[in-house]
Amino acid sequence: MEVNIVACDNNVKQKCLIYDNIKRECEKKGVSVSSLEKKLRFSNGSISKWNGSEPGIIKVQQVADELGVPIEKLLE
Repeated sequence: MEVNIVACDNNVKQKCLIYDNIKRECEKKGVSVSSLEKKLRFSNGSISKWNGSEPGIIKVQQVADELGVPIEKLLE
């Protein structure tokens, strides 16, 4: 199984995945994704799996609300 790891860079025109966007916003706020999951009562590691799946819109909205960003920012 081949795994490609691509860093998300706003200076490069590429599509970022939802987890990458959440991680970037967490870093801006000085919180870890793990602590965000705990605060929202999500299972441990669940957000990190969102690049390979389609999370429910309600959960994505909860993350956006907690991070204080519009949901569109996470879905770019």
